[in-house]
Amino acid sequence: MNQNTILLQQGTVVLCNRNRYFDLHGAEANDLVLYRLTFDILKKNAGTPEQEIVYEPLQEPWRADGEIFVQSYLQVFELVKRLYVLEEEQAHAYTKQALLYELILLLEQERTLPMNPQEQHTYSIQQVIDYIDRHYKQQITREDLAQLAGFHPHVFSRIFKEETGDSFSNYLSKLRIRKAKALMLTTNRKLNDIASAVGYTNGLYLSRKFKQITGYSPSSFAAMEKRIVIYDWVGNLLALGITPVGAASFFGLHANPFLRNLLADVIDVGRQDVEKVIALNPDLIIAPIWIGATFIQRLENIAPTIVVPYGDPFDRFHQLAQIVNKTEAAARFMMNYQQKAEALRQRLLQFIQPDETVGLYELSPNHSIWVLNDFHGRGGYNIFRGLGLKPPASITQRVIGKGMPLEIQLDHLPLFAADHMIISYTFKDRGMPYIKDLLEHPVWAELEASKHPKIYYIDRNLYHANDVYSLYCQLDLMEELLQHPVNQKTHNHFVHKNEDKWV
Repeated sequence: MNQNTILLQQGTVVLCNRNRYFDLHGAEANDLVLYRLTFDILKKNAGTPEQEIVYEPLQEPWRADGEIFVQSYLQVFELVKRLYVLEEEQAHAYTKQALLYELILLLEQERTLPMNPQEQHTYSIQQVIDYIDRHYKQQITREDLAQLAGFHPHVFSRIFKEETGDSFSNYLSKLRIRKAKALMLTTNRKLNDIASAVGYTNGLYLSRKFKQITGYSPSSFAAMEKRIVIYDWVGNLLALGITPVGAASFFGLHANPFLRNLLADVIDVGRQDVEKVIALNPDLIIAPIWIGATFIQRLENIAPTIVVPYGDPFDRFHQLAQIVNKTEAAARFMMNYQQKAEALRQRLLQFIQPDETVGLYELSPNHSIWVLNDFHGRGGYNIFRGLGLKPPASITQRVIGKGMPLEIQLDHLPLFAADHMIISYTFKDRGMPYIKDLLEHPVWAELEASKHPKIYYIDRNLYHANDVYSLYCQLDLMEELLQHPVNQKTHNHFVHKNEDKWV
């Protein structure tokens, strides 16, 4: 290139700027295969008037011609291959542009990423692991990955074992078996179909590898009682008669007063600690989507992980029941819940008239308040679904059944006010400034619910949980609460008669 000779090897990346020339020569008895990627860099023409913006190709070199030394060749290779596929598929220009930017950013980052040999080994093996995690369904050999990573196969095997604690073949087998377990738990697919989906030729071979890795057959796994770790939805398991080996909850596992006595022997794994999860050797992990994609990916490397989406708590409950083969228990619990909710709805008619509306809110900093829906805890499902209480039209249109609650400034509260207003905040000291802001705000005196009085304060910690077991228990608290609106002279909140039991 420009009278300079560059030896091309596996993993070599070369930059050639505009207005350059290069000759390619393959070594004897060897095929030369390379990817050529061309792109323009545009710059604003400084000589044009301000009102007329014109861009033209950059003429000067972007970076020096020659080899670009990269430590994550696998990642670069993957990005370039994907760009070629997009070109063949005539994909949208925006899609190709986004991938090109990702490639350029990677090259720029690596230019300023000094590493010693040990760090380079760690980085290279991490790139290999990322590749395996994305391509486990395909035929993958040690020789292919060693070549991609730039190691001799024997050296690759040694470094892979040092970095992961496992051989390449064992790592791949364990990954495929975890993926097979997940499909067995969440689908009704035949063993041959599952084998094909995880990179094995047939169900017989999958069955043999399954027993080799786990110590039991796929059919035994399907029938056995699972060791489960669950995040946030532990009450759903308890409602099915299942006690997990480990769990975590938003305020701490044993902070939920409804579940505390049932969780004495359950390990609190915390919300970001994978080591405690690994120690429990679970067969299944259940986690909500909001716990974060990065942490979920770490959990998936431990055991099959079911990701629970945002939505109707009883829909999630029934889906879980199918996975753990407890559909009859789920149906019984649902019937008990509906009967209890209907009986309470009838008793509440003496306190809340059929034509009156009910709203659920939560105080927040900066003179704002959340308008809550039926899927966001704080007793919302019980209020709007279980008891069938009617929200104002503005809340129905903007909040109920939607993905998230609505945050508004206190100035706008009258637009979402209801005849009966249930207001959540933390009853501890940190919640007191929020209630002070509300009571001193000019809109407070305008609210009809404040005048009559039909305001009810609830402790966020007590009503936060949204699993079905907690919802069932909260129905008792709702009956006490709605019989005791706030004393407008003292503004004291109602304390449940069993509060010493709950908190």
